[in-house]
Formats: sequence, structure tokens, C-alpha cells
Amino acid sequence: GGRRSGAVPWVLDGGGAGVLTDVERPDALAEAILDLWRDPERWARLAQAGWRRARGVFSLDPATARHQEAYQRVLEGSFDRMA
Repeated sequence: GGRRSGAVPWVLDGGGAGVLTDVERPDALAEAILDLWRDPERWARLAQAGWRRARGVFSLDPATARHQEAYQRVLEGSFDRMA
């Protein structure tokens, strides 16, 4: 994913759930892909971490809980604590 591509670094947990690179440089992107190709154990670790990240952040239960917390803060007038 793009190191400076909006929310991509957050989605990939700062690189813990995927490789972050300069996607505007074909050589950097190719090197990141080749690095994973050469290191299947790292590839597997990142794939597992990506799966855990996706389920933990984007599946229905965690997403619903975060929305409910945000709505509750709005109802309480706690706008300054919203993140």
C-alpha cells in the first residue's frame, strides 16, 4: 500500500498488516513485491496480520461498536473527545 496514500497506512496498521511503500515509484513498488516473494514467511505473517486487522477493525461488530460510541459522545455533548 501507499506509504503516503490517505488512510492506507492506518488500514495496514502502520505496516504491521501489509507493506507500505512509495506507490508512485515503480521501482519501489516492484522491490516491495519482490521482497515479499523472496520471503514467504513474512508474506504469510503479513497476510495473517492483515486478516486479523480487517476482522478486528472493519467487521460489523467492531465498526458498530465504534459508531455507537461516537453517537453516545455526541448525545453527551462530548465533542472534544471524538477521535
